[in-house]
Amino acid sequence: MNKLSLQIIFSIFLCELTVIGQNNSTGFQKEYSITCKEIMSEYIDIEYLKLADTLIIAKLFSEEDYYYAVYAPSTLTEIMRIARIGNGPGEFSNGLSYYGQYTIDNNRIKIWVKGTNSNKLSLIDVSESINQNKTIVEDVIKLSPETEYSTVFYIDSTKVVGRSYNSTPNMNRLQIFNPKENTIVKTIPLFPEVKNDNQNLQFIFYRYNFLYVSSLTMKYDKTRFASAMNMFNRLDIFDANGNLLNSYIDKDNISKSQIRDYLSSTEQNLINLDVKNYYMNACSTNDFIYTLYYNQKQADYPRKSIPITIRVFNWNAEPVCFIKVPDYLTSFSIDEKNGIIYGVAYHDEKILKYDIKSILDEIKK
Repeated sequence: MNKLSLQIIFSIFLCELTVIGQNNSTGFQKEYSITCKEIMSEYIDIEYLKLADTLIIAKLFSEEDYYYAVYAPSTLTEIMRIARIGNGPGEFSNGLSYYGQYTIDNNRIKIWVKGTNSNKLSLIDVSESINQNKTIVEDVIKLSPETEYSTVFYIDSTKVVGRSYNSTPNMNRLQIFNPKENTIVKTIPLFPEVKNDNQNLQFIFYRYNFLYVSSLTMKYDKTRFASAMNMFNRLDIFDANGNLLNSYIDKDNISKSQIRDYLSSTEQNLINLDVKNYYMNACSTNDFIYTLYYNQKQADYPRKSIPITIRVFNWNAEPVCFIKVPDYLTSFSIDEKNGIIYGVAYHDEKILKYDIKSILDEIKK
């Protein structure tokens, strides 16, 4: 699939809710099913969507001039494009990532972004950018080259929290960094522990470290972090100081024998293994953690599109409910205020919108 030329049909769906019943085998007491119908279509160059209060921030596939576009959720019309590609003021080079962290300051919406291959966190004032029709960068936080964060969140001027890339030799589950003192305050090493004697860097990067790939999301009030793992069927909750508070570990988990086979198999034989993709994405609010749950054999990813599940947890890592989604979503974002899920089915070239207000009304009782 060529990202530079790909056009996605923008399919937006209004969803009907069905309560299926209870599922006690995994601790989830409530199960819901949503079905959708198309209400509009147009072509658009979007890789993923993330909410920033009353705005949609859309990552662009092409990255020819800008990294992101800003949309109005009420009309789904483009307001402007931000983060121009380049080396001038308000411009960014070498890639840019938005992890969903935004702030509201004097009624102005601001988002934190990180350069993919740079050690800088930048605060973009989106509201003022719209007013001036150009990208306004309000603040820049320098990170240490030693951090190598794949996902990172700003707490305050003395603390950022992130996790490293799988291509980092000493990969971690979580790390706390003090930008003022340019020091790593705390590193949470990889767990659950898996012993490995193969020290070949390519093997560590693309086989061993892959065991620990996870989706990291932060509670809006910055007090908690949730780490949903891909190959281990578990969700871990940390506080802002990196202390492990709670975990949800599914009984259907990768076994020791599966790990042994995974680490000892040749590249050609990996397709024959039973290892799975479990949690593939996560986002959160002050109330809940929402996770994309695949439970799909890795050999079938992404060739076999399947319906997925959104597992919902509270911040004690306790199951709240799960929502059966008929689409093969690869990323999503929650507008909890209006009861909406925005989802991207990358491999099926669709962007979808789901109404979950009825679900939220029930689980918030």
